[in-house]
Amino acid sequence: MITARRAHILIHAIGVLAAAICGGWVAGAQAGAIRDMSADGNTCWAVGDGGCVLVSRDAGATWRAITPTVPANFQSVRAGGGEVWMFGGLGVPGHFSGAGVGIILRSADGGRSFQPISAGAAGWLYGGCFSGATGVTFGQANTAAPA
Repeated sequence: MITARRAHILIHAIGVLAAAICGGWVAGAQAGAIRDMSADGNTCWAVGDGGCVLVSRDAGATWRAITPTVPANFQSVRAGGGEVWMFGGLGVPGHFSGAGVGIILRSADGGRSFQPISAGAAGWLYGGCFSGATGVTFGQANTAAPA
């Protein structure tokens, strides 16, 4: 049985490994900090800055980079029940650092393809939780989105 402490240590160790991977150990990976990780069975996801998206289908033994449909700065990933959700943002030119528009990508096929989901008027997103098409997101208020 994995205790909460062991799970935290494992997630931290995988996060350090994935951060190094995103820095250039996996061919095609975008350099950037890992912001979040999630797992659905043996499939693990890591997302981060500069469009960094990594997937492992063997419980973290090997990783490969995938190219997202929108090269956002991803802050959060949620995986479960064959669905994968990624949350983040794109900067708006001419505005202060961190200002931007929210980005949501969803996969209904275990991460084989992703579709953008409208974030509406949301600013930069830090995360969310969805069940099918119903959910909630959280992030910055949007004062920089183009009209």
